[in-house]
Amino acid sequence: MTHQCSVCGTQHDEWPPGYGFSQPDAVWELSPEQKNGRVMETPDFCCIDGTRCFVLANFQIPVSGLESPWILSLWAEISQSDFSQFLGSYAVAVSGSVDGILCNHLGAFPGAVGSSVKVHLGSSKARPALEATDLNSDIGRAQHTGLSQQELHDKLAAMGYDWES
Repeated sequence: MTHQCSVCGTQHDEWPPGYGFSQPDAVWELSPEQKNGRVMETPDFCCIDGTRCFVLANFQIPVSGLESPWILSLWAEISQSDFSQFLGSYAVAVSGSVDGILCNHLGAFPGAVGSSVKVHLGSSKARPALEATDLNSDIGRAQHTGLSQQELHDKLAAMGYDWES
């Protein structure tokens, strides 16, 4: 479904566009040699040395005037015990939440990495959801107060979004 953008006047195919990361920053920082034998990863989970554990989850930010939120797929680090519990129940719907820390740098939200979040667990059919608990962080404020469409445009530009693709 296309959307006539109120900011730039362009027809966008997907609006707002989703944005995500394939790995937590801690994995990106490792060389291929360092990853070998140390990193266990799937598209949804990751563990370094069996001690640093991460899950991919959706962070939703409301945008004024749009029906759908802007969804960022970000990695959150959670404790080993929470990670083990989540993996053990991944095939079935899981309720509840665990504490986590955001683990991806975002040009649009310089204060995001290291921000506290609640990771609302999901299942193999529903990606976990992230809820900011640090309302003093730039990304926490955005989730709780929302963005205007102009602010969304500015955030996408700061993240290097390619308007032509």
